[in-house]
Amino acid sequence: MMKKPKIMRTKDINTLSQLREAKSALKRKMKRKDEALNNNLIYSGINLLLGGKKKKQGSGVENAIDFLASRTVDKNSVAKIVQPLLSVATAVAIPLLLRKAMKLVKKKK
Repeated sequence: MMKKPKIMRTKDINTLSQLREAKSALKRKMKRKDEALNNNLIYSGINLLLGGKKKKQGSGVENAIDFLASRTVDKNSVAKIVQPLLSVATAVAIPLLLRKAMKLVKKKK
């Protein structure tokens, strides 16, 4: 059976001190989750294979965000190459297709 997702209980934040307290509580939770993940054998193995050397000390969440950000940058660089190639291909293909279509229309008449 699947576990029910945990519903996050929230409180109203009305003052700056409550906001600071909530922020520090969230940071503590994130730190505990990161430590639990780093102690996980599977996660550690995958992190060693894919993560490489850490450039800076930070939380696992920050490292994951940096990893995903680097992947999206790589995708954009591929798009910068593919887009002009597609533009040139369509610029060449459209006149050729129109000529073929005109020939077919003339043959049918």
